[in-house]
Amino acid sequence: MRFIKEIPNQQVKISLFSWNNKFLLKFEAGMYEQTYKFSELDYSETALLEIISDDFINKVINRFNEMNEDVSRLEEF
Repeated sequence: MRFIKEIPNQQVKISLFSWNNKFLLKFEAGMYEQTYKFSELDYSETALLEIISDDFINKVINRFNEMNEDVSRLEEF
């Protein structure tokens, strides 16, 4: 896997990788991470940067919140 760049964001860490003819867009927040895969044949690096809108990041953050809720429920048992 080849690291391409880190994309600045105040709320989550965003990293872009290239691996196996795919771009991997990785979001990290605390102990959680989400990775989205895109074919290098279908998307350019520039197109991926355009995907990362405020709306998309807000949806990613909402999923992180849901992940945290799921883990919190597990800890209740």
